[in-house]
Amino acid sequence: MHSQQDLRFTEGPLPRTATSHAYSVRDVVRLDDEAMIWSESNAASRMESIMPVAALVMLCIAIGLGYMGVMVTLEPTLGIAMRVFASASAGLSAAALTAIAFLCVKLSIGSKQSDLHFFRKSRKVFCIVDGRHCLLDWNNVRPYARVGYGMVQFGAPLMMALDLMEIYPEAPETWRLRFTVDGPLPDREACQQSWELIRRYMDEAPEAMPATFVVDQSHWTTSLLERGPLSAGGAGKEMIERIRAMNWNVFMVPQYLASVLLWLVFWPEPLSQMLYAHFKRPVAPPAELLASNSLLGSSAHYSILRPSPRDIAGRRKAALQVAVACSICCLISITGWGLITYSLLFLRT
Repeated sequence: MHSQQDLRFTEGPLPRTATSHAYSVRDVVRLDDEAMIWSESNAASRMESIMPVAALVMLCIAIGLGYMGVMVTLEPTLGIAMRVFASASAGLSAAALTAIAFLCVKLSIGSKQSDLHFFRKSRKVFCIVDGRHCLLDWNNVRPYARVGYGMVQFGAPLMMALDLMEIYPEAPETWRLRFTVDGPLPDREACQQSWELIRRYMDEAPEAMPATFVVDQSHWTTSLLERGPLSAGGAGKEMIERIRAMNWNVFMVPQYLASVLLWLVFWPEPLSQMLYAHFKRPVAPPAELLASNSLLGSSAHYSILRPSPRDIAGRRKAALQVAVACSICCLISITGWGLITYSLLFLRT
């Protein structure tokens, strides 16, 4: 039993073909005879979404330091040396925080991540990872199951991720480029399933492709659910299944109810993630790559799932619950922090 358990988390190359069920935890946002596109990893977009809020916090602190520096300078009971030192320190700190705020905005607006593009006709795979353009030749791509995904958290279960690597044809044991395309995944078999979905599209589509739901990234329910504050780490699909099982009552799931406690303390996190998910536009591949691939293809031969009227109504119900709970928590949190700030700045004895 122990050896069988260990085999589930064995790191290494995967079989190129298998009979596994085809499935990915990442959302498909386009599926046709030209391209299949998977949405950007939630873990990456979540970090970028908090950057504007961090910039706002930095600017508020900088303004506060500037105000304190002016007040100290005008304080007649202090000596000249102390006033000069205090005002200079406040000015330098305010300038440094302003520069950091500018950097945060730049990191958020100038996204270093992109959706994952599988171009079937041109046999290419493209993605931007940490600002680096990754372009793979599908004919030389091999799957690799890697142990670990994201930051290691104490007490969290062992997770895996699927990597794609492009090998040199003349030296198959050496790879030219490699990056992660799917995760977190529970075990090696899940990595195989994700690879199988990719392989079927690139080599056998459309007949071999499973029925697939294509997510509309521009819709508000997507921003509140699949890409919203409850879908941490790219678990949008799993979240939808959980709340569907609860008749679309989001906070009947204990782990989501616990998230409300975080919102009461740190209000920018859910608000910034929802707004960023809705208004952010995907980072497009290079123009020379798009030149050989049409922006619009035919999806007539693919089995694309359509949400039932009951699911549409359920999604609206769940999105409304998230929006209302988040709004109330943000209002309470902002009021609380505002009172604390006011008491510290203006109610000093």
